[in-house]
Amino acid sequence: DTNLPERFAGNLHFILQAIYAPLENAVQFTHNGLVELEFQLDQNLKQLMQKERTALRITISDTGLGMGQEQVASCCDFFSNDKSRDHSPGLGLQLCKDIVLAMNGSLGIESNPGRGTKLWITLPLCLASEESLKASA
Repeated sequence: DTNLPERFAGNLHFILQAIYAPLENAVQFTHNGLVELEFQLDQNLKQLMQKERTALRITISDTGLGMGQEQVASCCDFFSNDKSRDHSPGLGLQLCKDIVLAMNGSLGIESNPGRGTKLWITLPLCLASEESLKASA
């Protein structure tokens, strides 16, 4: 999205950790087709946020194996990951979910077997001003 602010104030380590597992799954389970990573402002939450805050929506889409509704419902559950399947998303999505929730964000997944998966993360973040960047340096 070309309308993104230049800078956000947030924990970059946790944001990258939240993106890593679903992005790794998308690459691993997409043998043909595309994996897309998109960053945009969440327009639904943007109107509710204060002037110096915004909501960043990160979307990872793929045209890979996809999952059935039962697997989608349980893929972020620590105790339900089925390692016997070749296409189990593993524990990474549970960690992603935990990080996102700890940052007061949200996570959603849509998937269809044989058609791919779309996962989105929405994180409330502060906009970083020049003054705040200088103060933290």
